[in-house]
Amino acid sequence: MQAALLAAIYADPASDQARAVYADWLLERGDPRGELIMLQLAGVETPEQVDRERELLQTYARAWRGPLPVDASLIAFKRGFPVGAAETPTIDDDPAWATFESITTLPRTPVFHLASLRELVLDSEGMIALAAFGPPLRARRLVWRTDRRDPRVTEARGAFATIRAVPDLESFSLHGHATEAARDLAWIRTSWCMPQLRSLGIEIWGLEVPEALELFEPTQLERLRIRIVSGPREEALLWFARDASGRFGELAVQISYSIDDVALAELGLAMRRLSSDQLSKLHFDPHTGEHAQIVRDGVRQQIRLR
Repeated sequence: MQAALLAAIYADPASDQARAVYADWLLERGDPRGELIMLQLAGVETPEQVDRERELLQTYARAWRGPLPVDASLIAFKRGFPVGAAETPTIDDDPAWATFESITTLPRTPVFHLASLRELVLDSEGMIALAAFGPPLRARRLVWRTDRRDPRVTEARGAFATIRAVPDLESFSLHGHATEAARDLAWIRTSWCMPQLRSLGIEIWGLEVPEALELFEPTQLERLRIRIVSGPREEALLWFARDASGRFGELAVQISYSIDDVALAELGLAMRRLSSDQLSKLHFDPHTGEHAQIVRDGVRQQIRLR
């Protein structure tokens, strides 16, 4: 009976009904996974429900991790089943992969069982492999993880131009390699996927923010996320969206509590270089407001940004 119930979920992972039936069956037998499924299907997150979910996952996630031979604490669950992990192993034909929305390695077998796939998170080796991958994948978001020490960056960038396995791609993000000059991102601007992208994430130095806006404003992008960096930590995020005039005039700013002096200076320069007629709406993260909260020598201080 259990095998048949699971098969129904894997055959139609978007269906809540199949999961609810399975949850009822589990609850009748005193299995706590039924409670997790029902909690996550409810969609209402009271503090008590959040605490109970956390308790259940801390206790049982290892037993519920499906095909993942990884640390259960690194697995994300939705509607009672795994949807992603910090790292996924090589993907085989286990039907349990049907609930995964995000993977970090490419499958070795036909991809008919990746029915929920929405995101690929790949390193340079994965990007190169994706260029040679045959069957189309349903992913709508592609994340390329790299860094300045990556010896295959140039090869992966060249491979990116030939990728055809993600025809429905809507979002692309580059993580781990900050670009010093916005013009160095022209390879994205002229790429095969640019006409269909709706969201783009890049990493640059603060001085280049206006140039990045100038580079990508003529495209059909709806959202542009710029990460300002000065070191290995995530320092500040600028989220641009189109305003009524069609420009990237709406900006939300999110700042790390541990932002350092260099990144703060970069952010300040970026904000000052954005002309008043560029921005029609400015929103600061509620945790920081218009003051960046930073920590120096163990003491929390506030620095006004504008």
